Amino acid sequence: PLHRLDQPCTGLLLFAKNSKAASRITKEWKLKRVQKTYLCAIERRHLDALQQNSAKSLLSNKWSQLTGRMLKRRQTNNYNSFKKGHTSTTGWSVSMIPHTLSSPSPVTVTTTVAEDESRICQISFQQITNTAPDVALLEVRTSEGARHMVRSLLAQIGRAPILGDLRYGSQEPLPDRSIALHARGITFGPTLKLAGLEDMKTFIAPVPVLWKRWIKNHDNELLIGR
Repeated sequence: PLHRLDQPCTGLLLFAKNSKAASRITKEWKLKRVQKTYLCAIERRHLDALQQNSAKSLLSNKWSQLTGRMLKRRQTNNYNSFKKGHTSTTGWSVSMIPHTLSSPSPVTVTTTVAEDESRICQISFQQITNTAPDVALLEVRTSEGARHMVRSLLAQIGRAPILGDLRYGSQEPLPDRSIALHARGITFGPTLKLAGLEDMKTFIAPVPVLWKRWIKNHDNELLIGR
């Protein structure tokens, strides 16, 4: 595969048919010329906190941004760890702190991490309006691909954990133990030159059928993918 997808999440995963294609696409990724789009569901009651902890995009009033400094560490405990007997929060996790501050936020663990072991991460997001009353659906965009980046930014900087994400603060698991984070699409820029991709630079994955409960009127554009 050309990139990773967190095991409890759903969505698009691209494979290269040969080493030449893999090399060219990997180069585009490293130069941040690839846009990744995600859909995720959060509890609607967290929307106010999310807006308060985000900044408006300079490009559009419809979009907001979350930025943080990512710290990676082996973590067997977090602010919702082992809740109700769940043990799926163990393993490699990340902590996000506001990138302008030197001290961790209250929800992070207290281990000291060197500057060169961290990285600045950013996502842009907007709310999709055609959703169920108690759930907010977000469209998230980024040109980065750091481990757990979307999950940790929303939970630890935005204070809006993704539904079912026990590792990062969700209160209850989803019925199928998945996380309500879906890798919706990948768009390559004009600099990528590959035979067969001249007219197809965007790949889309329809959302899982289980998401119908969150999408008002079963919006076909979201369910089928366009």
